[in-house]
Amino acid sequence: MEQLKQQLRAEDIAYRENEPLAAHCTFKIGGPADVFARPETEEQLCRTIALCKECGVKYYLLGNGSNILFEDAGYRGVVIDTTALKMEIGILENVYHPCLLYTSPSPRDA
Repeated sequence: MEQLKQQLRAEDIAYRENEPLAAHCTFKIGGPADVFARPETEEQLCRTIALCKECGVKYYLLGNGSNILFEDAGYRGVVIDTTALKMEIGILENVYHPCLLYTSPSPRDA
Protein backbone atom coordinates (compact mmCIF):
# COMPACT_ATOMS: atom_id res chain seq x y z
CA MET A 1 0.00 0.00 0.00
CA GLU A 2 2.87 2.38 0.81
CA GLN A 3 4.36 1.86 -2.66
CA LEU A 4 0.98 2.67 -4.23
CA LYS A 5 0.64 5.89 -2.20
CA GLN A 6 4.16 6.94 -3.19
CA GLN A 7 3.35 6.40 -6.86
CA LEU A 8 0.05 8.30 -6.59
CA ARG A 9 1.95 11.23 -5.03
CA ALA A 10 4.66 11.06 -7.70
CA GLU A 11 2.02 11.19 -10.45
CA ASP A 12 0.10 14.01 -8.73
CA ILE A 13 -3.09 11.96 -8.31
CA ALA A 14 -5.08 13.31 -5.38
CA TYR A 15 -5.93 10.89 -2.59
CA ARG A 16 -6.83 10.81 1.08
CA GLU A 17 -6.11 8.16 3.66
CA ASN A 18 -8.79 6.75 5.98
CA GLU A 19 -11.54 8.73 4.26
CA PRO A 20 -14.99 8.01 5.81
CA LEU A 21 -17.11 6.40 3.10
CA ALA A 22 -20.30 7.53 4.81
CA ALA A 23 -19.58 10.98 3.36
CA HIS A 24 -19.70 9.58 -0.17
CA CYS A 25 -22.87 7.48 -0.30
CA THR A 26 -26.54 8.36 -0.10
CA PHE A 27 -27.20 6.08 2.89
CA LYS A 28 -24.52 7.94 4.91
CA ILE A 29 -23.03 4.76 6.36
CA GLY A 30 -19.65 3.14 6.00
CA GLY A 31 -16.26 3.17 7.63
CA PRO A 32 -13.00 4.49 6.20
CA ALA A 33 -11.31 3.51 2.96
CA ASP A 34 -7.61 2.80 3.29
CA VAL A 35 -7.09 5.11 0.31
CA PHE A 36 -9.69 7.32 -1.38
CA ALA A 37 -8.35 8.39 -4.78
CA ARG A 38 -9.79 11.30 -6.77
CA PRO A 39 -8.45 11.21 -10.34
CA GLU A 40 -9.39 14.29 -12.38
CA THR A 41 -8.68 13.05 -15.91
CA GLU A 42 -9.18 9.88 -17.90
CA GLU A 43 -5.41 9.37 -17.90
CA GLN A 44 -5.26 9.64 -14.10
CA LEU A 45 -8.18 7.21 -13.77
CA CYS A 46 -6.48 4.64 -16.00
CA ARG A 47 -3.16 5.16 -14.22
CA THR A 48 -4.76 4.74 -10.77
CA ILE A 49 -6.30 1.44 -11.82
CA ALA A 50 -3.01 0.30 -13.37
CA LEU A 51 -1.10 1.20 -10.20
CA CYS A 52 -3.57 -0.73 -8.05
CA LYS A 53 -3.11 -3.77 -10.28
CA GLU A 54 0.68 -3.43 -10.31
CA CYS A 55 0.77 -3.20 -6.51
CA GLY A 56 -1.76 -5.99 -5.98
CA VAL A 57 -4.20 -3.68 -4.18
CA LYS A 58 -7.93 -4.23 -4.64
CA TYR A 59 -9.96 -1.24 -5.81
CA TYR A 60 -13.55 -0.13 -6.21
CA LEU A 61 -14.86 2.46 -8.69
CA LEU A 62 -17.35 4.76 -6.97
CA GLY A 63 -19.81 6.87 -8.92
CA ASN A 64 -22.47 9.04 -7.31
CA GLY A 65 -22.68 6.82 -4.23
CA SER A 66 -26.27 5.76 -4.67
CA ASN A 67 -27.31 2.11 -4.27
CA ILE A 68 -24.12 1.22 -2.41
CA LEU A 69 -23.64 0.15 1.18
CA PHE A 70 -20.17 0.18 2.71
CA GLU A 71 -19.37 -1.85 5.80
CA ASP A 72 -18.77 -0.05 9.09
CA ALA A 73 -15.31 -1.64 9.03
CA GLY A 74 -14.61 0.32 5.83
CA TYR A 75 -12.87 -0.80 2.65
CA ARG A 76 -9.45 -2.42 2.70
CA GLY A 77 -8.04 -1.12 -0.55
CA VAL A 78 -8.54 1.88 -2.79
CA VAL A 79 -11.89 3.50 -3.50
CA ILE A 80 -11.60 5.48 -6.74
CA ASP A 81 -14.03 8.40 -6.76
CA THR A 82 -15.08 9.16 -10.33
CA THR A 83 -17.07 12.30 -9.48
CA ALA A 84 -13.96 14.48 -9.75
CA LEU A 85 -13.41 13.47 -13.37
CA LYS A 86 -13.66 16.23 -15.90
CA MET A 87 -15.36 13.85 -18.31
CA GLU A 88 -18.33 11.55 -18.49
CA ILE A 89 -18.08 7.82 -18.22
CA GLY A 90 -20.49 6.01 -20.47
CA ILE A 91 -21.02 2.70 -22.16
CA LEU A 92 -20.59 2.46 -25.89
CA GLU A 93 -22.27 -0.40 -27.69
CA ASN A 94 -21.09 -2.06 -30.87
CA VAL A 95 -17.67 -0.42 -30.76
CA TYR A 96 -14.63 -2.41 -31.85
CA HIS A 97 -11.67 -2.27 -29.52
CA PRO A 98 -8.67 -4.60 -29.83
CA CYS A 99 -8.55 -5.10 -26.04
CA LEU A 100 -12.01 -6.62 -25.82
CA LEU A 101 -11.90 -10.24 -24.74
CA TYR A 102 -15.46 -11.04 -25.77
CA THR A 103 -17.88 -9.46 -28.17
CA SER A 104 -21.47 -10.53 -28.42
CA PRO A 105 -22.83 -11.35 -31.86
CA SER A 106 -24.83 -8.62 -33.52
CA PRO A 107 -28.55 -9.24 -34.09
CA ARG A 108 -27.94 -9.57 -37.84
CA ASP A 109 -25.49 -12.48 -37.21
CA ALA A 110 -28.16 -14.48 -35.37
